[in-house]
Amino acid sequence: MTVTWQHLPSRVVLGCVTRWAVDEVVAELSYQGNVMKIPEKVQESLLAIVEMGIVNIRFQCQGGRYDSCEAEANHIHNLPGLVQDFSADKLAYYLEVELPQYLREIGNHPRGELLPHWEILRRWLADFRNR
Repeated sequence: MTVTWQHLPSRVVLGCVTRWAVDEVVAELSYQGNVMKIPEKVQESLLAIVEMGIVNIRFQCQGGRYDSCEAEANHIHNLPGLVQDFSADKLAYYLEVELPQYLREIGNHPRGELLPHWEILRRWLADFRNR
């Protein structure tokens, strides 16, 4: 039997093809100025928010507070994508649309440990917009 790309697991095919395709696309987009590297402080804050959200979901589920679990999951589910494919516009959408929705869902009583991370994100976005 002849092995073609259709016979290989998708991870293998994607692993081989992605290496070339992604490198070329990133090089082209970088040349056009469309790729933004996520600042380290922003990445650290976003990942900390995701981690705290997951821990909070675990505790809320153990306590049977499933509505709160849904609010937490809705809050953090897009953040890994923001870290992976960062842009100032996507960060603005999180801060200006998704975060206020989350705060409404939890009754505007966020956990205190989240506040410094949101402030870092807000400051970075403000500085970026003022350039």
